[in-house]
Amino acid sequence: MRLGSVIFFLLAICLATGIALADKVKTDEPNWQWQFYGIRTIIPEAEPNDACPGQAMACGDIIRPGYLDAGNLDWYRFYATAGDPLTIGTDVVNVGDSCDTYLELYFECGSTMIAYDDDSGPGLYSLISNFTAPSTGYYDVKVRGYGTSSYGPYSLFVTCVPPGQGACCFVDGHCVIDNQQNCGTAGGTYQGDNTVCDPNPCPQPPPPPENDLCSGAIPIDRCTAGTISGDLTWANNDYSPTNNCTGYSANAKDVTYLLDVVAGDIVHIVYNTPTYDGSIYILSDCANMNSCVIGEDDPEPETFTWTVATTGIYYLIADGYSTDAGGPFTLDYSITCVAPEACCFDDGTCQMLFDDECIAAGGDPQGTGTNCDTIECEVVPTQNTTWGQIKSNYR
Repeated sequence: MRLGSVIFFLLAICLATGIALADKVKTDEPNWQWQFYGIRTIIPEAEPNDACPGQAMACGDIIRPGYLDAGNLDWYRFYATAGDPLTIGTDVVNVGDSCDTYLELYFECGSTMIAYDDDSGPGLYSLISNFTAPSTGYYDVKVRGYGTSSYGPYSLFVTCVPPGQGACCFVDGHCVIDNQQNCGTAGGTYQGDNTVCDPNPCPQPPPPPENDLCSGAIPIDRCTAGTISGDLTWANNDYSPTNNCTGYSANAKDVTYLLDVVAGDIVHIVYNTPTYDGSIYILSDCANMNSCVIGEDDPEPETFTWTVATTGIYYLIADGYSTDAGGPFTLDYSITCVAPEACCFDDGTCQMLFDDECIAAGGDPQGTGTNCDTIECEVVPTQNTTWGQIKSNYR
């Protein structure tokens, strides 16, 4: 602990030790970072203090060390003025401590509890934050264990002044003015008291990836297989199919890949998103969210196999379900190519074309695996066809 007029931090690293037993496990640990002001007076716990009114302290004091025996409770009393923003919390004494505390606040040993908290502090410690004192007088704090088997060391602090404010930076580069506690709880980084957001002091995120939009889609070559490693963290939320081709909306960040494929090609996709709920789909037109031809959302990893019906350019969108979610992903793919086949025309000529190309050109596809070297195309007589023309095709 550091004394003086400088900013003071209590950073709690809550590790399970043999010193104390907790009755439960906390899963929503806040970003604990509490700021103190001015010269702090540190007072050790003085027993007996197991009845109200308990040990005397003042706004700004820290009780350290305190200790709860199993089934024990400790009382402390301080004076505050109506309207004071009271913040009362327990914390570790030494790194590695653990104690499942519970705070109760009373006014002048009254029978009515006016505030309480269980686990808003670090680990299983407690925090009553910015509670407005309703009256001028003495306030009594009861520190007890969450259960009868809860015991261990703690420190107790009381403040009666509003916390300072300054710039709070977030990973997306935006800045808000707030106090240090709120900033840390929201996942921001406090820049210090009286810092400002104009100009913005926050580090700015990198630009979106080159394939954030379909206009910059990265091509995946036909007749290849492989694994792509990507990251949606800095991408934007640009696409979400509306024709229910994944079964859900896709409101996460997304990136794009270009498929230049031929009817009959087989596209196999496995999309693995370890930190978010993935969604992946193929669009024939990025300007039309009803153009999704196939997609998948659940089970993880998302997997599908698509046989291309019509030759053309398509866009594979790596996306996710939750709004603005994102993170690293891997994309395993294979594109098994269909081969061109013999295509016969009415004049008896033959060309090697893909099935849909043959039909579009007015030809007759001869089937997968056929070849113009082995296929003999028949001439289809027309009104203007002479026997001489027919015979000449067979010479």
